[in-house]
Amino acid sequence: MRVFISYAQEDRVQADHLKQRLLDLGHTPWSDSGLHGGQAWWDEILDRIRGSDALLLLISPAFLASQACLLERRYASLLGKHLVPVMVAPVPHHVLPTELAPLQIVDYVHPGEAAAYAFARAAATIQPSRGLPHPLPPPPPVPLSYLNGVRDRMGRPSLTMDEQLEIIELLGRGARAEDSEERRAAHDLLQMLSRRTDLYESASRRLHEHLMSGQYVAPAPRPAHVPTSPPAKGTPTAVKVLAWIGAIFVALILLIWLLAPSESQCFSDSLGYIWCS
Repeated sequence: MRVFISYAQEDRVQADHLKQRLLDLGHTPWSDSGLHGGQAWWDEILDRIRGSDALLLLISPAFLASQACLLERRYASLLGKHLVPVMVAPVPHHVLPTELAPLQIVDYVHPGEAAAYAFARAAATIQPSRGLPHPLPPPPPVPLSYLNGVRDRMGRPSLTMDEQLEIIELLGRGARAEDSEERRAAHDLLQMLSRRTDLYESASRRLHEHLMSGQYVAPAPRPAHVPTSPPAKGTPTAVKVLAWIGAIFVALILLIWLLAPSESQCFSDSLGYIWCS
């Protein structure tokens, strides 16, 4: 059967793993290789959903926050596609959307023999698609379409200060969105905008505030020299002071000895008196 894998980018490793499981079970899985954005990318996604027999939904907190995953499963439901939800990260049952709560969800949070059997049983229930409804439901809009519009505006050769501030505020809200894909895309656009040489001072300051408060702040550069071992312990200060005092004392003794008059010469005369010169 043709299976479309719907997942959030944070769950890419689990998606690749389950894709191989589907291949081993004789299915033909397809998954997006990454978020490319734009109308052509979204048109391909929708075409793959229409041509699939079922959607494999990788349930996780990131999946539930993803705008693209939401649009994919809603469009598939309108087309009458079989939904196979598989939980790959813990999500409380009461927070599941209404279209998923009644479905039997495969627990694949801890992959193992039991999880593999449960997944194989769920995959065995997939049946060929009954065909598309006529007329087709209207296709959902491209996710993050407002960011695509912002990027087009950023491509203009010149922007007024008000235009710069408006774009920065839009991207700042996107950088704080729940959808990880939206946050990533908004942050990338903020970085791109920061490289413009015609930013006004107030716009530049506001832009860097968003970058510094965002989730994708680049780590600070490491210092040029990082010691690999702790420095050797030096001589205690008190010992150094005593050594200097001793050296000065010896120097003073030598100086006094050198400046002192030479030893007197004494002799006695014939009467027995001692004379010294």
